[in-house]
Amino acid sequence: LRQQRVAAQEAEMKARDAEVDSLNTSFQGLNVEVGRRGGFIVLGLDSELTFASGKAELNKQGRDTLTRIGDVLKTNYGGRTFWIEGHTDNEQPKKSGWKSNLQLSAMRAMSCADYLVYDLSLDATHVRVAGYGEFAPKEDNSTKEGRAKNRRVEILILGE
Repeated sequence: LRQQRVAAQEAEMKARDAEVDSLNTSFQGLNVEVGRRGGFIVLGLDSELTFASGKAELNKQGRDTLTRIGDVLKTNYGGRTFWIEGHTDNEQPKKSGWKSNLQLSAMRAMSCADYLVYDLSLDATHVRVAGYGEFAPKEDNSTKEGRAKNRRVEILILGE
């Protein structure tokens, strides 16, 4: 019985790895980072490729990238829930007009959600939005490179 459980877990891990590999192939050349967090698939978009500094309006490259992502989500993950998270570095907005990084991160996530729902017809009942500001860093904010990695939007594909 124990061997069967271990074999089932190993098979599930291989299937998840294969799914990540397949998504990496689908998004090749788009600078979309595909990975896993727990049981969720995570699609990471660098904010420098999707938004102008301090802005929450998607640029052309961001719209193009989300168009490809939206096609894959609709085709392969219809009926699943998508959690769209906005993240920033820890440098407070100065000239951009945002009160806080939390506000900016939430509006960037909302811009992505709006584009997926209203422009690409993703089912709005399956889309959730969260802004984390600087409170869930991916890297150390003490370096320029770390801050750049922390400015991102992530789309989590939740389980069935």
